[in-house]
Amino acid sequence: MTTNEDSKFKMRIDDDEPEDFKSQEDIHDLRVEKLSKRINRISILIPCLIFLIAIAGYLDLKKSISRTDSTGSMGVKALSKELQSKFSSLSLRQANLEDTLSKKIEAIEKSAASIQANLNKATTAIKYIRSARKADNKKMGAAIATIEKKLSPLPGGLEDRYRRS
Repeated sequence: MTTNEDSKFKMRIDDDEPEDFKSQEDIHDLRVEKLSKRINRISILIPCLIFLIAIAGYLDLKKSISRTDSTGSMGVKALSKELQSKFSSLSLRQANLEDTLSKKIEAIEKSAASIQANLNKATTAIKYIRSARKADNKKMGAAIATIEKKLSPLPGGLEDRYRRS
């Protein structure tokens, strides 16, 4: 077996480690050290990124809320203006209705006064007509009594005939 000289396989008898083995350990240590540095960097970057994402989300949310708030306040302002214009138009309509109503009430009061005056005149006329009728009835009764007195000396047959007709 010693005749087979393989360059990969060499056995040493001394306890000293070969330099290749030390350099492999150094390489391995360098790799672990690089990996450790990368992990440290990543462990620092990940919280920073999470913090940046959280801040970006917060600012976006704040912007959306302020936009909604301003939109809401604009809606309230528009509603307020609309209500104010409707209130003013209703106030004008109420004033017009009150003016029209006062004019109509005044006209009705004039008509009522005129009707009351006409009613008083009619009542007075009716009273006059009744008193005149009573006077006429008395005059008629007196005239009839006078006629009957004048006719009473006439014979009885004529009187009956006169009363039948």
